[in-house]
Amino acid sequence: MSWKYLSDLELDLIQKEHSKGVSGKKIGEILNRDALVINRCIKRGVSPGKRNTIEIDFKPEFKELLEEFIGAFAGDGNFYLKPNGGYRTSLFLNEKESAYANYLKNVVKNVFGFYPRIWHYKRGHMIYLVIQRKRVYQIIRLLLNWSIKNKTYTIGLVNDLQNYDSAFLKGFIRGLISTDGSVSYKGNKKLRVKVEFSSTSKRLINQYVSALKLFGIPSNMYYKNNNSHSIWSVEFSRKTSVENFYNNIGLNESLRSAKLKTVVLYNK
Repeated sequence: MSWKYLSDLELDLIQKEHSKGVSGKKIGEILNRDALVINRCIKRGVSPGKRNTIEIDFKPEFKELLEEFIGAFAGDGNFYLKPNGGYRTSLFLNEKESAYANYLKNVVKNVFGFYPRIWHYKRGHMIYLVIQRKRVYQIIRLLLNWSIKNKTYTIGLVNDLQNYDSAFLKGFIRGLISTDGSVSYKGNKKLRVKVEFSSTSKRLINQYVSALKLFGIPSNMYYKNNNSHSIWSVEFSRKTSVENFYNNIGLNESLRSAKLKTVVLYNK
């Protein structure tokens, strides 16, 4: 394989890791590329090509949809750089969330101009939304960052929360809860609900807690040691907090939203 087939993303990582003194062999292991290709790239001083400036410029009515998509990716998304240099971005949903999968399908169409592929993985009871466009990955990277070695433990918003407007944070929260969150009844009479979000990224959890506070929603954080990895969970269940969330943020995922609506309307 020639170094010419390396993507800009890979070339960028090679430059950064080499400047830290990391060997070509080790970089090859990180990227799953031949060490000879990496060393040839280093020897020739190959650098990423001039990138086109990526700007987020969407119609106002689609902006909040983008933000929910970003939250959904942060909650339960994945990125994979294919051996041929292709970009694959995926979102994972439970098979019961087919309505939300179709909703996100239309979000992608409205925001990016094309429909993603939807795969139903019956054995794993999962639904995959798959996008194979470099531009989508580049836009995600403008808003989120994470370690290339481990997205799950390190993902979070690029900037401090004060750099985002309330519409952005609302969409972001919706995406998080609709993918890696839950709304469950408390008690047999179904008069109260608990809204919970969990993540292995402490950074993302802290940003989520801070975002809720900005909307006047206090929450409780719990730490769980689940076999080989740590999980942080954040929940709120006070009547005022649930009503505040339902009225000012809300959800577009029908199953969770229905539970919120039932409890809020009952308690009026």
